[in-house]
Amino acid sequence: MGTMTDWISAICSLVAAVVALITLLTVYQASIQILNRRQLYHLGLSKNSLGPWRSVVASSSILRMQTQIMTPTLSVPLLVSKRWEPKISYPVGFELGLKGTEADLEAGGVALARASWVNFLEGLGVSPEDDGDFYEMRYESELVNGIVPMRWEGRDLAAICSILGFQSIGSKPNAGKLMELPTQWCGPLGWLQFRASSEGCIVEYRRRSVIKNQLSQELHDYYKGLDVGSRPFKLKSRLWQSISGMCFSDQKVISLSDASEWAEKMRNREENAERPFDEACEVFIECEEKLTDDRVMGILFGKKANRPEGLQPEAFKNGMSQLSPQHTRGISDLLNSEVKGIEDNSKKMVVLYPSRGHLAVSTEGELVHSRGLEKDDLYEYSYIYRDEDEVGVYEHKLGRLCMDMELLKHMKEAILEIGPDGFYFSPSKLLNFQVAQIWSHACSVSERCLDQKCILPIDSLELSAGEEAKKHASGEELYYAIKLINNFQLIKSTSRAMFTTADMVLISRASVSLRRLIGSGGKDLIWAILASPELFDRLLYHITNTTMKDLLDFSLTCKSGRFDLKLVKCSEPEAGQAADGIKVELVEDGTFEGIQVVAALMDVFLNLFWIDRSWVTDVALYDTTMPQSVTMC
Repeated sequence: MGTMTDWISAICSLVAAVVALITLLTVYQASIQILNRRQLYHLGLSKNSLGPWRSVVASSSILRMQTQIMTPTLSVPLLVSKRWEPKISYPVGFELGLKGTEADLEAGGVALARASWVNFLEGLGVSPEDDGDFYEMRYESELVNGIVPMRWEGRDLAAICSILGFQSIGSKPNAGKLMELPTQWCGPLGWLQFRASSEGCIVEYRRRSVIKNQLSQELHDYYKGLDVGSRPFKLKSRLWQSISGMCFSDQKVISLSDASEWAEKMRNREENAERPFDEACEVFIECEEKLTDDRVMGILFGKKANRPEGLQPEAFKNGMSQLSPQHTRGISDLLNSEVKGIEDNSKKMVVLYPSRGHLAVSTEGELVHSRGLEKDDLYEYSYIYRDEDEVGVYEHKLGRLCMDMELLKHMKEAILEIGPDGFYFSPSKLLNFQVAQIWSHACSVSERCLDQKCILPIDSLELSAGEEAKKHASGEELYYAIKLINNFQLIKSTSRAMFTTADMVLISRASVSLRRLIGSGGKDLIWAILASPELFDRLLYHITNTTMKDLLDFSLTCKSGRFDLKLVKCSEPEAGQAADGIKVELVEDGTFEGIQVVAALMDVFLNLFWIDRSWVTDVALYDTTMPQSVTMC
C-alpha cells in the first residue's frame, strides 16, 4: 500500500515539475516577447526614430507608470488662416546623439530619422520650435511597424504635396476613379510611396540624395553677402496655382478652366446660328459690294464650324467617312494628349472668356473649399481655340492668349506677382501652359542662343558691367545678374541639371535685388516687355549692342501708352527711324532710367529660367479620390 502511495506521489511530483517547467518556459517566452516589444517600443520613441520631435511626441505620466504619445497633424485651412510661410529645403536630418549610430554620409555627419514624417516635416520647415502655431498635437495609441505614425487627412496631404511639385507616377488622377494602391508620387524633394495594409493606407517619404549646387559658387557667395532676402513663400498663391488659379491680390483670384463642349455651344449659339432665308436675302440686297464665296457662306450659315462641306469626288470613290467632325478641344485635353493633339491646334489662338460658376460644377470647386480658399473673390474664365480671324472682341494678346480689356487688367496684376520665392514653380498643367505663352517670346530668344551658350555677350556687356561695378553699387548688382543669366543659359545649352533649393533661394534673392533696382514705378516696364514682343526685341538688341556706361546714361520715355524709341538702337535702321514708337496697353506715362530698363529685362529672363525649371503638379486632383485618412510612417 505504501509503495502505491509513493508511486502516486512521485508521479504527481513529476507532473507538477513538468507543469512548472512548462509554466516557466511560457513565462520566459512571454517575458522575452514583452522585452522585445518594449525594446521595439523604446526604439520607436528614441531620438534615432523621432529626431528633434522626441521631446514633444513622448511624455511620461506623473507617476512615470505610462508614456503618452502625441504626434503633430497639419491642416491646410489652418495654415492658410495663419498665413504660414514655409521654409522649404532638402531634409538633412539631425546631429547624432548616440555612439555607434551610423550617419547618413550624404548628409555630412547627420542622420535622417527612421520615422519618415520627421524628415518630411523638416523639408517643409515645420519644427517643434514652432510651439504648435502651425500644427496640432493628436494622441496616438500604438506604433505602426515599430514607428510612431503621423496621421493625415488625405485632402491635406494632397494639397501640401501639390505646392511641393509632386507628380503621380504610373496611374494618373481621375475624378471618377478611386486612387489605386500601391502607387508613388515623385517631386523635387523625393518620393511618397503609398500602399494598403491592415492599418489602412500607409505612406512613406523617401528623400532624394543630396546633390551639389548647380549655379556657380561665386554667385552663391555674392548673393549670400548681399543685403537682400528671399521673396516670401505665399501659401495661398501656391495653392491656387496648383488648381489653375492666379492670385493678383490677397483676396482676388483669376480661376482658369477648360471649355466644355456645352460651354462652347452656349457661347456660340447666337453668333453661329443660321440666318432665316428671308433675312439672308435682305442682307444680299443691301450689300453693294461684290460678295466672295466665304462671305456668302458666312451670311447663310454663320461661323466656319456650321458651314456644310461640298461633296468631294473622292467621297464617291472611297465612300463617305464614318467619323464625325472633331469639335474644338479644351486646353486641358490638349495637354494630356501627345504630339498629334499639339499639332492640331498649334496655330490657333486661345480665347479666354468669362465663365462664371465653372468652379461650382467642377472638381476644382471642391478643392477650393477643402483648402479654405472659398472667401476669395473669383474671376472665372474658360478658354477655347479659335482661328485668328475669329477672336472678335477678345483682341488683346499675350502670346497666343486672347482676352478682353477687363481680363488684361487683371492679368497684368497677376503676372507681376509671379516670381521666384525660394522653391520650384509648381503650377497645374493648365496654368503652366498659360504662363509659358506669356513668356514665349523670351523663351524663343533663349532657344536661339543655345549655340552661343549665353544670352548677353560676355566680351562686351558683362565686362563693361564689371568696370561700372567698381563705380556704382547698382552696377555691381547688374553685373552679377548678367552673370547669373548667362550661367543659366550655359547650363541649359550644355547639360541637364537638377537645381537645389539653395539655387532656388539664390534665384529669389537675385529677383528681389533686380526688383529693388527697378523700383515700384518700374513695374509697368516689366509688364510692357512681357506684353509687347516688339518692345522686348528692340530693347534686347539695344542692350546687347551698347556699353554699360551708355546704358546707365540712357532713358526711355512713355507717353500716352506709347514708348519713344528714337534713342533705341535697331537692327534695321530704316525701320527704327520710321517707327512712331510702340504702343502698349495699361502703361502710365513716365521716364525710365537706363538701369531700370536693363534690370527689367534681366528680371524677365530670370523669371523665364525659373518657370522653365517648373515641376508641373497633378496630385491636387487626388483630393476626392484618395483615402480619407492616411498614416505616414
